[in-house]
Amino acid sequence: MKNNYIFKHLSEIKFVNTSHQSGKKKVFITQNNCKSQIMQAAKGYLNAGEKIEEHLHHSMEEFYFFESGIVNFFIDNKEIKCKKGTFIMVPEKCNHFMEALTKTTFIYWGVAF
Repeated sequence: MKNNYIFKHLSEIKFVNTSHQSGKKKVFITQNNCKSQIMQAAKGYLNAGEKIEEHLHHSMEEFYFFESGIVNFFIDNKEIKCKKGTFIMVPEKCNHFMEALTKTTFIYWGVAF
């Protein structure tokens, strides 16, 4: 069986709304495009004041890497100020949400199990 690869450039990926009704994202890949348990890998964009509301995932871990901006990230009632270079791993069944204090970009991905 021949392996298929995926190649995309960020400038060619169209913006879509997040499932949280706040912010936009450019999706690199979803579970429909690969064999692994990745649910999605994307680049997120928030304007100052935009929020991703509190939620949790029952069978997925999420990983965030902040490229620019400043975000208050809340995880299990703990506030973490994120800025360029910050990485956060959110375990399954862990409440989390974020609020952008400035225009912010971040890479994030979710892996199911």
